Amino acid sequence: MKWFLLTALILLTLAGCSTVPETVQVPETAHNTETEMPAQKAYEALLSGDTSLLEEECFEIWGLQDWTEFIQSNDFTYEYTYLDVDGDGQDELLLQMEDEPAVYNGVFHYADGRIHCWNHDRVEMSCQSYPLRDGTMVRQYDHSDSTSYTIFRYQPDGDFAALTTLYYRGNPLWDEDIRPYPWYGIDGKELTEAEFAEEFQTRITSQLLDRSAWTVIEQNQE
Repeated sequence: MKWFLLTALILLTLAGCSTVPETVQVPETAHNTETEMPAQKAYEALLSGDTSLLEEECFEIWGLQDWTEFIQSNDFTYEYTYLDVDGDGQDELLLQMEDEPAVYNGVFHYADGRIHCWNHDRVEMSCQSYPLRDGTMVRQYDHSDSTSYTIFRYQPDGDFAALTTLYYRGNPLWDEDIRPYPWYGIDGKELTEAEFAEEFQTRITSQLLDRSAWTVIEQNQE
């Protein structure tokens, strides 16, 4: 069990669950929207607080009306990286609270001159997503003393396909839960603790991005 607690501590050094506020109009800016901006330039604009290239539906679906205040807040520190998470050859923007994706994690995709939000999770502390080196993602869900780790790949339309799920159950999840515990498994197949540890190390821990892959967003000091 000590290895599992250690792994949990490692994952806490990393990182769609959101609310749906009312729709607002995308503000006008000086950007020439008739000419496509390269993806990285578009992402840089978004990180600076510019929402002019955000697809309008993102405001309604993900509640991005306060994006400028959110990203420029001096109360929190965010970090970002670029990674191709849908396999189309173009990087997406991955954003998270510094060292704490459980507090916030987001994914943004650039296509046809617009930025599309694929994830903006600043609500569900028990649910977090974080990237692996090959562009797949892990969605970790913690409940009581049980945790699932679903490795998935984003699709070009922003949906995602689950590839593998590792699951650990440390306690009964409800009073009448008579299932055995502790229980370790992958895709529903039971594993020994040692087998689970090996799979977890191979598939997740060893594949996490280095800290050097993340760039901290420096906030304006007033």
